[in-house]
Amino acid sequence: MDVRYNHETTSILKGSLMSKSLLALAAILLSSMAAIGCANAQDVSAAQVASTDYGNPAIWLCKPERQDACTVSQDATIVAVNGTLTREAFHPAKNPPIDCFYVYPTVSNEAGGNSDLTITGAEKLVVSAQFARFAAKCRLFAPMYRQVTLTALRSIIAGKPMPFDRDLGYSDVLAAWKYYLSHDNNGRGVVLVGHSQGSLVLTRLIAEEIDGKPVQDKLISAILMGTNLPVPAGADVGGAFKHIPVCHSSTQSGCAIAFADFRANMPPPANTRFGKAPDGMQAVCANPAALGGGSGALEAYLSVGRISNGSDGPREPFDWTHPAKPIGTSFVKVPGLLSAACVSDDHGTYLAVTVHPTPGSARTNDISGDVMVNGQVYEDWGLHLIDANLTMGNLIAIVGDETKAYLAKAKKLTGAASPIEYSIEAIRYGISPGVPVGALIVDGPKDEQVDVNFVIWLIRGGGRNILFDSGFHRERWFKQWKVTDYLRPDEAVRQIGIKPEDITDVVISHAHWDHMGGIDLFPKATVWIQAEEFRYYTGDAWQAGGQNGGIDADDVQQLVRLNTEGRLRLVNGDNVEIIPGIRMYVGSRHTFASQYMRVDGTRPYVLASDNVYFYRNLSEHKASATFADADHAANIKAQERMIELAGSVERVVPGHDALQFQKFPTHGRVAKIE
Repeated sequence: MDVRYNHETTSILKGSLMSKSLLALAAILLSSMAAIGCANAQDVSAAQVASTDYGNPAIWLCKPERQDACTVSQDATIVAVNGTLTREAFHPAKNPPIDCFYVYPTVSNEAGGNSDLTITGAEKLVVSAQFARFAAKCRLFAPMYRQVTLTALRSIIAGKPMPFDRDLGYSDVLAAWKYYLSHDNNGRGVVLVGHSQGSLVLTRLIAEEIDGKPVQDKLISAILMGTNLPVPAGADVGGAFKHIPVCHSSTQSGCAIAFADFRANMPPPANTRFGKAPDGMQAVCANPAALGGGSGALEAYLSVGRISNGSDGPREPFDWTHPAKPIGTSFVKVPGLLSAACVSDDHGTYLAVTVHPTPGSARTNDISGDVMVNGQVYEDWGLHLIDANLTMGNLIAIVGDETKAYLAKAKKLTGAASPIEYSIEAIRYGISPGVPVGALIVDGPKDEQVDVNFVIWLIRGGGRNILFDSGFHRERWFKQWKVTDYLRPDEAVRQIGIKPEDITDVVISHAHWDHMGGIDLFPKATVWIQAEEFRYYTGDAWQAGGQNGGIDADDVQQLVRLNTEGRLRLVNGDNVEIIPGIRMYVGSRHTFASQYMRVDGTRPYVLASDNVYFYRNLSEHKASATFADADHAANIKAQERMIELAGSVERVVPGHDALQFQKFPTHGRVAKIE
């Protein structure tokens, strides 16, 4: 159903979308299920209308490579328990390998029984809430369709049903699907996404056009939210779909995810609209937070304002902190507040959402999203309004994993050689506390301090143990810098089960003391460095007018020694694959010729080292320290390129940021990035 937001599109909210004529949402929801899902809805069917031509770009809400309803900001504000607010920037994937195809829920408030194909604020709002974020993983396709309107549903409630045609919307989606397959798919895998009426339409499309047919091979998954997808009790297939099972793992592809949300302390009542299926069947509950079963944390993206669920338009902003703080994004995240588990009992089969309050916290201990009319909660609808919001982050992660499994399977079937799959671990070997941010980030605040983490990265795969950067250990640097929690890099590597002599390669991002100062600690490693970096710091840097700040002469001598021993490899420029699946790039000029690394894979990562000091460089679009002031703009361009190479800003790993040990699973000094 319609999810209304109080955010940057306030002007839309103040228009016809939030008209006073909107009747109680609970009644609309009730009739939407009855009218769209029941056979007797055809008794008031309107005349058939000619098939829609989806070659017209104006009747697509979303298509790739253009500005439209799916390119609105998806930035979110992370609200910590202590009330701290952190902005999470959103960046769509560049050249994603798969597609997503979306059918939106009942949102049209047009006068007729079926909507027309004109894009209004209603469709724009719901696509922003439920679908635009999938751009992190896929190309987005969302057709307009002539859905059964809220007006038609209200007419049923009033006992004076107007003509409408529930087959009309389906025929549109079918035409859009066929157009997509013929003109846009080009053999790519696809994820189908729907909610409420959209899920019902997609269920029929899958059953009639995909299930058991050759095109099923393209299906990565079907995400059907806010619906009752039937399956025989205890089975995964045999209900709505005969050949498409329920998903039980994020590495499974060709399967279906369906669920309906209720508060755990407010389970479905006897008259529930969700969680029930015909006799002999049960409604599917595939928990996006724990597909394998049990409970899992929800990575929700919730509306920054209260959701309007009555006839009075948007309510006052929801207070996410106490005292309330202004929030400048459309969405908020509340890590640790919500979890979910599938429950099957006398009430039905449903996704039970638990709120975990923290007494005395500065963050809210509850969420909005219940269906309410005149202050009364309609328990039979549960959290239908926010089915998508509650599970959005989990679903995005699942699509990423499913894509990896799907592509691997496709390569195996075609006989293509599988690329090397690398693991990546960040190893913290020391901390320098209280460093001024302004000394590290161009135009950064000078009165703010940050703890600088000293990090090396271990990449394992293909029979190699590769270090990106080598750390430092020479005594003079401990006198110049306050260093705590220090463990010599070779010993830090040993702690995770790798002997120093088992390191096969050390790739140096740049010649500074804390990155090149440990090349003598790994006795059998081949060392890689940019050719221009080597030539400059073994020559011109020490001549009149040269720059050698931050360079240790002993490290340079070690570099020369490695060259004479045949253990040094020079990387010649940009976009060079030095090891299968390991590619080096230049362009940001932190030093004379610094480089950063891309680790290939279904989910590639960019290890930036000092070319990006902190995540805030990326979110605030500010340069790190560079070789010369004239290189600041090039550093910003390089950051943009890193995001493109990684496919997501979330997969660009900065050089000195402690947040990498919070964003990724961490044990002691080691964060497992991939």
